[in-house]
Amino acid sequence: MFCNALNYAILASVLAGCVAADRVLIGFRVVSAKEAAIINDKSNIFRDSEYCYVKADENRLDSTPKTWIPKISASGTHLWGASESTILNYVRAQMESGEDEDNSLRLGLIELNEPNEQLLIPTSMANNDALDFYARCFASQYELSQHYWEVVNYDSWTKQRGRKE
Repeated sequence: MFCNALNYAILASVLAGCVAADRVLIGFRVVSAKEAAIINDKSNIFRDSEYCYVKADENRLDSTPKTWIPKISASGTHLWGASESTILNYVRAQMESGEDEDNSLRLGLIELNEPNEQLLIPTSMANNDALDFYARCFASQYELSQHYWEVVNYDSWTKQRGRKE
């Protein structure tokens, strides 16, 4: 869906101060056993193929803008497969006063697999621990489902921008 999807990390983890905040599920991930060991050791996700769940601080998530990236913008610009600068310009246009496009989560339908949805987290948000992420991985989808399983309802999230289509 996004040309530079590989430029987006899906997480970072560090506690926010001394207070343990509630976390909410934001997605699932498949990674390698080696990567899963790193994730489980550091409670932080990277790339590769075991089955992982990812959580984020609920208050931080609620206060973060989320931008739906449609296949084609209202002005006719093709966004899926577009350059990062084109997508960033679209995200910037969706922001309200005081919001930063670099700190907006990106949501979209998965091309050729609609209505499935995906979440992309900008690298800067992961590197800055913007959402206080936590992740845990398992060797199989079955094992994951024994520990944690629910559908992520992106439609219930606050501060949504853009068009879901």
